[in-house]
Amino acid sequence: MINIGVIIYGLIILILVSIFKFAIKKKKKVDVNIWREILGVLFGIYIIVLVSVTLLPIFIGNNHVQRDLIVNYIPIKGIIECYNVNVNSEYWSYAFGFKIFLRNVGGNFILLMPIAIIVPLFFKRFRNFKNIVLLGLIVSIGIEALQFIENYLNIGIRAVDIDDVILNTLGVAIGYGLYLVFIKLVDRFNFKIVKRSFEV
Repeated sequence: MINIGVIIYGLIILILVSIFKFAIKKKKKVDVNIWREILGVLFGIYIIVLVSVTLLPIFIGNNHVQRDLIVNYIPIKGIIECYNVNVNSEYWSYAFGFKIFLRNVGGNFILLMPIAIIVPLFFKRFRNFKNIVLLGLIVSIGIEALQFIENYLNIGIRAVDIDDVILNTLGVAIGYGLYLVFIKLVDRFNFKIVKRSFEV
């Protein structure tokens, strides 16, 4: 679930920070690459949405109903259960249940994919498969760890699932493949703006 209020506040802060950074660079007469700045802002928006989707809302006070801590350590178990609960449901149609299943599984698959596409453009150390997949794995485990803490403290509502880590990491691996395709296209069609802006 996307928390619109958090995203709006996050965007306001992001815009203010971007304007401040731009002003500082101009004052120091540092060259500003507009394409890097734009992509940086877009990546910031992605991070805000990512936090909203994975870690929010947080419930403070007595209004949150106590719930059991849901943790799955068994690979693929969560995916199978998601399929059985939604697709083989007695309460709605196969088509509707399959859409829910695809949204859950597909959502986790593409969740961290932008990291694999954007981060290598800014940081050369992540322009290899091992480093970017390791980064994706660390980010995914970090998200699940924070979700575990939220649930343990009874301020969150999200289950902790090893399958999320698997799907997130697979998404990063595929995302890096898309990044490589993009770089090939940049070379083939000689996109000078991209080459100059990101040194690829």
